[in-house]
This record gives sequence, C-alpha cells and structure tokens, in this order.
Amino acid sequence: MHHTPGYPYLFYVEESQNPTRTLARLLQGFAHSGLRRDIYLVLTGMPDAALSQQITTLQLQDRVVYVGHLTEPELAAYYRGAVALVCLSLYEGFGLSPLEAMACGTPVVTSSRTALPEVVGECRSAGRSL
Repeated sequence: MHHTPGYPYLFYVEESQNPTRTLARLLQGFAHSGLRRDIYLVLTGMPDAALSQQITTLQLQDRVVYVGHLTEPELAAYYRGAVALVCLSLYEGFGLSPLEAMACGTPVVTSSRTALPEVVGECRSAGRSL
C-alpha cells in the first residue's frame, strides 16, 4: 500500500490522458508560482516522455512525484493528506476528483470552466499558507 508523503503537497489526479487536463500548463505554473520550495506536486498516473522532458526542463525533478495508479483507499489517503487538489481542466464533463477531494475535507483549486464551478460551488476553505 502507498503511504502519503511526509511533506506538504498539491495533488493532481490524472483520470485520463486528455489534453484538456492541461498538465503541461500546471507544471509551468507550479515551476513559476513562487510557492515554498518544500511544497511538492504529487501526480497520479505515469509520465510520458514529453512530460518527463518538461519536468526536467523546468527543473522540477526534485519537486514533482508520480505515485502511479492508486486504489480507492490509497486515493482517499492522498486526498486527505494534500494541501489542496489541483484540477485546472479546460473542459470537464463532471469533475469527480474535486468532489472526492471535498468529501475528504481537502481544499480544491479549479478552473472556472464547464461543470467545475457547479461541482465545487461556493465552497470556501480557511486555507493553508503556501
């Protein structure tokens, strides 16, 4: 069983290899965000060659962690351990990962596109300083 990391992390759930998920943009934003250096980006799934190259180009090898495919209990543990779930889709049919994260009490950062505003609604979090 996977155990969640012992460091603060933003969590990204790759539900498909869909280009509307904008993982490449997320990596760019993460690299240039000014977040504390001890904040990691934890990603489910496995990187393809282009994403691996982008991670290297952006010098994020020490801050981006792939955890592979998770079982439902493992996924719930990662949701609960995250500083926030990041879901920046340009198109989303429903937005299951933000809903699952909120059910685990995890703040969600989403784009304001398609179904995501309806799924997360007016939820507000006290937040944690990044």
